[in-house]
Amino acid sequence: MDGAFARYDYAAAPFYLRTLWMARCYLRAGRRDRAEELVRPCLESATNLGLTAEHFDPRTGRQWGNFPQAFSHEEMVLTILELEEGVK
Repeated sequence: MDGAFARYDYAAAPFYLRTLWMARCYLRAGRRDRAEELVRPCLESATNLGLTAEHFDPRTGRQWGNFPQAFSHEEMVLTILELEEGVK
């Protein structure tokens, strides 16, 4: 799915939460480069206010599903904070 993760095996588009969860897992495993690769399309797909839906297309930036999605936004904030501060 263009470097992002779907919610289910049969899903048509990546899911923000799973992609950001995986980014945090990679970060905690010492793979900051891979974590950044996953976060970048999430950030680029967010609106100019940083809002996100449930699903996104990393190629076009299109979002769909519940919008705005608080859980996706919260995970984006937590992931970026961990990237900025480093895992303790």
